[in-house]
Amino acid sequence: MGNDESQNYNNDPYIQQSNLRNNQINNFYTQSPLVPFSQSNPGITKESLIKQQKTINTQMYINPIKFDKDSIKFENDAYDLNKKYITFNYSCERQIFANFYLNSAFNYQPVNLSYYSPSEKFTDFILKASLNPGKNVNFIDKNVFVDINYFFKNKNYNKNLYDVIIELYVFDINSNNTQVECILSTFCKINYISSNQSFEIKPICQKCKIYNNDWYDIENVYGLASDDSICEICCVNKKNTFFIPCHHSFACNECAIMLRIKGNGCPICRQEISDSIILDDKNLKNV
Repeated sequence: MGNDESQNYNNDPYIQQSNLRNNQINNFYTQSPLVPFSQSNPGITKESLIKQQKTINTQMYINPIKFDKDSIKFENDAYDLNKKYITFNYSCERQIFANFYLNSAFNYQPVNLSYYSPSEKFTDFILKASLNPGKNVNFIDKNVFVDINYFFKNKNYNKNLYDVIIELYVFDINSNNTQVECILSTFCKINYISSNQSFEIKPICQKCKIYNNDWYDIENVYGLASDDSICEICCVNKKNTFFIPCHHSFACNECAIMLRIKGNGCPICRQEISDSIILDDKNLKNV
């Protein structure tokens, strides 16, 4: 996203959870996908064929872990330039437990009670940490680091492997630390920056698992600031729709339909709009 967008739109961590069968937003299921307009049906208008997915209230769940994935970065060791500490910001009212996997694959089915399968050279490199409760806490642990020299010397370049997987989880408060309530996993890539001969860690995607349900992808929606809730096109209706694939939100569902009929793309980023999703009122109250 460009600088103009970051100045005008808040990057709200609004969950769009999806698996192979469903699209969800904060556990709000969406309806059928877009039905394309066809010139072979002259009696049907474009307006009647432009369908928008709508979230359906199933069960509200507020993720207790607030993790700013854009805050993930390396911090250099003062004496060993190959040692890169993993640091990031988080908020949670409860204690968080963390696992860090290097050069690992994600599996939807458990393998030896683990969802992650490290490559051969990194099987024993599962790092663990405990994060204290707090708001906007900066995590850094001198035991959680990547040895860059060793990593790239032994890295398996299989496309299904992620360089770093950060797994955060909390227990159900009524289970006496026996049942995991929520798992939030962030998948990262390590890049070499040739301009200054340094290394950076960048998040690729996030997944969330609530109790024993399916895994869901987590996306961001841009422009859902609570103090700016009016449609920016008609300036009358409530802003309640976001576009796919860019995740920009600035319009009501009626104006969103008109934009899609014109086919000009998203006015913010100019990307082609493939779909739009209407947010349930109960869902918007939690933004």
